[in-house]
Amino acid sequence: MNTTRRIFVPARQRSRANAVCPCGKNNKDGKFATQKGYEGQPVGSCHSCGKDYWPDNSTLVDPANIVYEPPKPKCNIDQKHLHDHFDENLDSVYAKNLIEKWGPHNAEDMVSDFHLGVYKAAPIFWYIDTGGTIRHGKIQWYNSNGKRNKNLKATTFQSLVLGLKDKRGCEIDWCFFGEHNLVNLDRPVAIVEGETTAIEMSKLSPDEIWLATGGRGFLKKMAHRLKNCPKKISLYPDHEAYDEWKEVGDQYGWFTSHLCEEWFKEGSIPKGGDIRDYYRLNINDNSYLNLPRN
Repeated sequence: MNTTRRIFVPARQRSRANAVCPCGKNNKDGKFATQKGYEGQPVGSCHSCGKDYWPDNSTLVDPANIVYEPPKPKCNIDQKHLHDHFDENLDSVYAKNLIEKWGPHNAEDMVSDFHLGVYKAAPIFWYIDTGGTIRHGKIQWYNSNGKRNKNLKATTFQSLVLGLKDKRGCEIDWCFFGEHNLVNLDRPVAIVEGETTAIEMSKLSPDEIWLATGGRGFLKKMAHRLKNCPKKISLYPDHEAYDEWKEVGDQYGWFTSHLCEEWFKEGSIPKGGDIRDYYRLNINDNSYLNLPRN
């Protein structure tokens, strides 16, 4: 049994110690940990390919044999698609439900503020950064009651419309849904999981700028984008996601709301429900929410 204790360069220096892993992958993300004292040489452990490359056994790779695998291009989307697919007439099933639930004036504002798109009656949730770059388009199918159609799996605009079916061709450079609204950073920021929750809460609680991660586990991936945000940031995790989100929030000094855990215990939201569910199920009087009357 090999009991050799190996010391690696600090995590923050990994990409500088070796720009490429011996397996050929770019080391920009620091997944190849170079053994200390071997900077610039293919000696260490790769957390991407799962292989070890030590100088004292046959795993060592000759640098001449390393085939560099360039990073994938980003799947950014041309601005013309934002305009071509904008749901100006509120034709998507989800937009029609917004009209029914919150009134036509509020529905128009919600669709406009988040540049909601439409593809064959399904809404397109565009992920746009503060520079106006469209980083992702998520197509999600909905029922007329405003809930997701669980029989139809969400897909990407890139694959379904643009035909980029080969996942190896490009990769999504993630940002928060609604991040484009941070251009006018004049209010505190609130983060939820679901895109529809961010859209509707932007009207129900307009004193905050609402963003969405698009997935429970995505907060950890994208939190660094707001590490220098000068405004207060609050997290509103779905029921059963509190511990996971609080761990991330604590790292950045953000507030994590426990509301959904409390509402579930009260019977106000279903298992796995969120803040949107609470408002939809328990608040029906628009005037109570200070929404404009129609």
